[in-house]
Amino acid sequence: YRNVLDFIDSFYDGYLLTTELKKLKDIDDKCDYSNKAKEAYNNNKKIKRKDVMGSCRWFEGFRREKDGWELQLGS
Repeated sequence: YRNVLDFIDSFYDGYLLTTELKKLKDIDDKCDYSNKAKEAYNNNKKIKRKDVMGSCRWFEGFRREKDGWELQLGS
């Protein structure tokens, strides 16, 4: 499990790609994360994935599925 959690941590600590910013900047959200993405996109700045997730970054566990395991993340 540690390898999976380390992978997830490094993914969310990474920077959003320009294509990801482009999609995120036009989403209507109540927490203003799309505006952070829009500002980064318009000013050609980098922003980390974890900076636009809000409280949706909690590890809740793994759930057994018929084809393997499903990672449960939540808020």
